[in-house]
Amino acid sequence: MLTIYSNSISSEQTCCPRCGSDMMRIPKRRFEKIVNLLSFNLFKIKRYSCYDCHHEITQTVLNRL
Repeated sequence: MLTIYSNSISSEQTCCPRCGSDMMRIPKRRFEKIVNLLSFNLFKIKRYSCYDCHHEITQTVLNRL
C-alpha cells in the first residue's frame, strides 16, 4: 500500500520512517507542478521514495521571500 504524508520530514532528514534506510528524491507529479505554477512558486514540493520498503513521502515547504 502506498502512503503519502505531507510535511512529515524535514529537509535534512532523508531516512525512511518505516525501515530507516535512505530515501531518494523522485520526480514531481503533474499536479504538484501545477500547484507550484498557480502559487507562483510559493510552495516547494519534494517527493521521496524508499527503494527498500517502497514507502513514499511528499514534503511541502513554504518558501520564504
